[in-house]
Amino acid sequence: MKLDDYIKRYKKPISILGAITIITSVYIVFWAEAANADYWEGENGNSGHPSDELVTYNESYDAHLNEGDSHAYEVSPPGVVKTCRVTLTWTDEDDETLMENDGDTFTLTVNPPNAESKSEQKKNEHGQSGEIVIDYDFALGDEQEGAWIINVTLDEAGDQWPIFIGPSIGLNDPANDYHLEIVMEYFPME
Repeated sequence: MKLDDYIKRYKKPISILGAITIITSVYIVFWAEAANADYWEGENGNSGHPSDELVTYNESYDAHLNEGDSHAYEVSPPGVVKTCRVTLTWTDEDDETLMENDGDTFTLTVNPPNAESKSEQKKNEHGQSGEIVIDYDFALGDEQEGAWIINVTLDEAGDQWPIFIGPSIGLNDPANDYHLEIVMEYFPME
């Protein structure tokens, strides 16, 4: 059927013009939205939407703290974090001759960008290493994007005390070394 026959048959050129206008409008809106996709890009040219592939992000630090001091670490993986495990380990100094070393007390605090922080304090047993582990595993839709703040505090460096009975004077232990490991699984931004 030709356009002239169609117009003669229905004698309503306005309805044809309306249909053409609607089709053209839909076409323009579709291509305008596709061209506007760059507007939704996130930082570094990313689309702002996470991919479906999980990537592992690792950071580790060996450091030294004086008693009563703390150190904060800021970690910003390039994506949306699904899981996070922060492990703090330390080993106390060996006992001096005829002395026994009291354990050291550390506190580990993990502050995600949009979730509740977790904190744990622990003192290592005599002659053993200490370890604190804090885990996060977010449900789909609750993943975390942004900077994580991880704080390590040496609350008390246990002193060395004589092993014999009676009045005694201990040796001050002013500090300790530690190892911090951060492992995150995240969805990179596309």
